[in-house]
Order: sequence, then structure tokens, then C-alpha cells
Amino acid sequence: MPFIRRSRPWQRIAGSATSQEIYLNRRSFLAALGAGAIGAGVALAAEGDTISAASSRPGVARKSKFELGRELTDATVAARYNNFYEFGIGKLDPARRAHSLKTTSWTIEIAGLVKQPRTLDLDDLLQRMPLEERLYRFRCVEAWALAAPWVGFPLQLLIDQVEPLSSAKFVRFVTADRPDQMPGIKEQPWLPWPY
Repeated sequence: MPFIRRSRPWQRIAGSATSQEIYLNRRSFLAALGAGAIGAGVALAAEGDTISAASSRPGVARKSKFELGRELTDATVAARYNNFYEFGIGKLDPARRAHSLKTTSWTIEIAGLVKQPRTLDLDDLLQRMPLEERLYRFRCVEAWALAAPWVGFPLQLLIDQVEPLSSAKFVRFVTADRPDQMPGIKEQPWLPWPY
């Protein structure tokens, strides 16, 4: 990919990503996206959507409302330019080092202002939830963009199970903190892990 000038990154990808007006006002745009997709493919429910059978994952339906009208970014490109600082600050560090992360036997703790606090096994949760694929366009403030599929379930389904109290106003997510599997955590102790 050719170098993109940071002062005007939209010139390289105009028409294939977020409009220039929204990009330049991205902070207010991001605030408005409070109901947008949540990391790891868990997204808020979208009503009135149809399902397409064209998903890239067998057995997972694609939400047609989230079609892109363009090709997905090649996985070899997307996997080699990212900011998972848990694996290091170099752009290629996650691609080289993420193999150490164990992705089985994870649990999710739901606590706080809910009637039904609980700890859930992630594998069991994913078996019980109706998974769907959505395609998203991402544009980073660091002047890169990609089009990628995300597989997950509507966050609303999980929220309904734990019954938030009427005083609850926000959903807070805290990531894993596993320095033995995520070498960037040990290398960057000045960052506020977990985030």
C-alpha cells in the first residue's frame, strides 16, 4: 500500500469509506456511535434486517443491512497492520506474537448494576446465541482503513439476560490481562492494563 499523508488520508480512499465531513468530525461521530459495534464482533441489535446466505463462515448468516458493496480487505494485509498493543507496539508484532494467546476456556464476568450478575463460559455462550456476520468499514485516525467481517451476536440479547437496573447508564468492557500470553503487557508497564 502506498504511503498515505496523515494530513489528508481521505484523498486516498474517498468514496470507499466514511465521508470526509464525518471523518473530520470523528469525535462527535464516535460519540453518536455509542450504539455501534462492540469489539470482538458483539454488536447491538438491528431491527428489520434481512439475512443473506453469503456469509464467509458456514452456519453463520450474514446481515444484509451490513453489505459493503466492495471487496473485503485481504486477510494478509489486515493481520499485519494493527494496534493490539498487548503483543507489542510494532505493526507486525501481533501477527508474529498472537499465537501465544490461548483462546479457549475464556469466561466473561458480568457485574455491577444488574439483577443477574454472573460469570459465563464464552464457548457455551457462543453456542447458545444466534451468531451473525456483519461487514464493516473501519477508518482509523492513524490514516488506515479496511473492510472486514465480524461474527457475533446482538449485545441486546446478553443485556436482556442480566437485567440491568434502571440506574444503569453505561456498559463497561474490560479486556484480558495475561502478561504470560501477551508479551506487550510486560514490555509496556506504563500503559494502564487492562484497558
